[in-house]
Amino acid sequence: MKLKNIFISFIILLTSCSHIHQVERSGSLEPYRHLSAITKNQKCKIVFTEGQKAIGKNVIVKMDSTSWVNCKTFKRYIVPTATISKFVVSKPKRSYWEGARIGLVGGGLLLGYLWYSEIEDVGLYDQKGRRLASTLFWSYFGGLLGAIPAGEIGKVIGSRDVYVFYPPKQN
Repeated sequence: MKLKNIFISFIILLTSCSHIHQVERSGSLEPYRHLSAITKNQKCKIVFTEGQKAIGKNVIVKMDSTSWVNCKTFKRYIVPTATISKFVVSKPKRSYWEGARIGLVGGGLLLGYLWYSEIEDVGLYDQKGRRLASTLFWSYFGGLLGAIPAGEIGKVIGSRDVYVFYPPKQN
């Protein structure tokens, strides 16, 4: 049963590590400024509409063109923004906290449940208030214990922000 809970927590951790944001290609400068601020000093994967990919840093997104510095050759490339379909940005610090929240909940529930069932079987506490307080303490402690390894796993797996361009709405 414990192995099944660990496996389910790991699957949930894997599925919660990617966030997809839609960016409308419009006449407004705001989405492009927002993208440029996010990709500044970040390693970013750029996916083109034809399927090619490039990895760059210091991506500057404008309405008509996008430029970046190639991580291997340190050359600056400039292409039309219309040829780009999406940007993928990885954020390791956020990955740690996304993993830790799963460990916090999973570890707290697991240790709290195990402690609650243990004191119920042994009959340690007859008063419900003391039993509840003890269970809450062990849930909190289990959450802290679960958050540390799950955070490290989250950092290894990584968290990505995917910014996908879509055409403007037709009136």
